Amino acid sequence: MEDSFSARMRARRRSLRSGDISGSGANSAHFVQRGPRPSVVLGMLVCLASTAGIQVRADLAKPATGRADRKAAIRLMPLETLSPADRRKAEHILDDYSLYRRMPVQVVGCEPDMYVYLLRHPEIVVNIWQLMGVSKVSLQRTGPDTYYASDGSGTLSDIEVLYSDHDTHLLYGTGTYEGPLFKRRLVGEFLLLVSADYVRETNGAYYTRVRLDAFVRLPHVGVELVAKTVQPLMGRVADFNFQETVAFIGTLSHMVETNPQGIERLTKKLNQVEPQVRDQFVRLAWDVSRRRQAQASALVPGDRRGLVHRRSEPLIQQVRQAGATLHGAR
Repeated sequence: MEDSFSARMRARRRSLRSGDISGSGANSAHFVQRGPRPSVVLGMLVCLASTAGIQVRADLAKPATGRADRKAAIRLMPLETLSPADRRKAEHILDDYSLYRRMPVQVVGCEPDMYVYLLRHPEIVVNIWQLMGVSKVSLQRTGPDTYYASDGSGTLSDIEVLYSDHDTHLLYGTGTYEGPLFKRRLVGEFLLLVSADYVRETNGAYYTRVRLDAFVRLPHVGVELVAKTVQPLMGRVADFNFQETVAFIGTLSHMVETNPQGIERLTKKLNQVEPQVRDQFVRLAWDVSRRRQAQASALVPGDRRGLVHRRSEPLIQQVRQAGATLHGAR
């Protein structure tokens, strides 16, 4: 199922590049919703904005669940800056989590401002998916930093942004799942840490390196069920959704840089996004495109390769040679 879905997503990314985002016509019938996903995965799916993965070191490209990675993730959390109520929410999960997973590092061909804007406004990505007919996921902003989400297949989640700056985002959520994957209704909480750092290439292109750490608390699920069923299933699906979301947003970021007119036309069709957010997104897209065009004009012909082909060798070497760290975490 994952391979088939991946192929459909790749096909839709090709449609996005060509400007076809209608979700209608002969091809649209092929893009149907995947199977149901547990609530933590929905939180990851709708709250992540990152882009096409460049090859990274083998140890960074694998998921991790060990104690050292877990401690490193907790050290990165800005717990001391949270309000007392928000800190209690985070520590409630950290003191009694059922499973932990560090997703494989992704490298994003995206300007920092665009990356942060999409991460803070996930409704843009979800609404585009809806227009393209690739997903039944819905996301409703219920406040400045809160969302209500459904995957259309039994998963419901309330998501809250506890902390957000240019490098670090900390998300808390509660959710339920009722569906064929488990015989009983699952109720849980999750804490997601999204960390990023940024690299600027010699040709002016920006890359964002993203890491996701997830802590999940399932208070009414036994240890044996978590170990044998929930953790393996959630892990595989979460890694896959992370990778696919990354790839899709990579295409969107590239379209922002090369076809802002198309982005403006697309944004006008987003009926689940506030007008102010749509307008800001269009202005940002034009700003990014102008900067990239100015950088392109300043380059000699031999330096233009990175403007089209994202796999710039100097950056790949830099990422491969970097330590297994992000913001100093080991």
